[in-house]
Amino acid sequence: MKYMRRLVIAVVVGLLSVGCSPAAPDDAGPAPAPAPSDVESPDPDGSPTGEESPDPEAADEQSATVEVFFANDGLGAPCGEVFPVERRVSATTPAQGALEALLAGPTADEQAEGYGGWFSDATAGALRSVSIEDGVARVDLADLRGTIPNASTSCGSAGFLAQLDESLLQFSTVDTTVYALEGDVEAFYEWLQLAPPEG
Repeated sequence: MKYMRRLVIAVVVGLLSVGCSPAAPDDAGPAPAPAPSDVESPDPDGSPTGEESPDPEAADEQSATVEVFFANDGLGAPCGEVFPVERRVSATTPAQGALEALLAGPTADEQAEGYGGWFSDATAGALRSVSIEDGVARVDLADLRGTIPNASTSCGSAGFLAQLDESLLQFSTVDTTVYALEGDVEAFYEWLQLAPPEG
């Protein structure tokens, strides 16, 4: 009897020992670290890494400051006296840019300051071509005779040519100017009642 009681106690103690033992360690090992993302992280300024922000200095190097000349009755005589205002144009074609800006006329602020003359929105885009060779600037304009007919008066032609000439003669490559209407040099100078330049 005593033997059986001891046997039962031994079995119970053994079962309790098994139930209280710690769980077996996990053989799977640590979880693998997540793979790095293929998406580039943004720079602090919000631009994706590797993209360059526009360089304002580089853009500024592609433009140049030129002068265009308008009449201003408050500053001088209306017949032939003209005065400069500045424009920013392409550095590769400054003479073309100056003429295009001139033909577009003065801005509203410049008009309020008294600048004017023959050119306005009505003449914007009238430049057909300009070339400079051996000191001669050759300018071909659209036919402006119907747009600004009064430019053919003696005072009008003086002011008209002064605005064009001064806007071109600022360039060191230009010594003289020759103008045409739709490719016709004689038509331009006949319109202004002037003799065309020789050559």
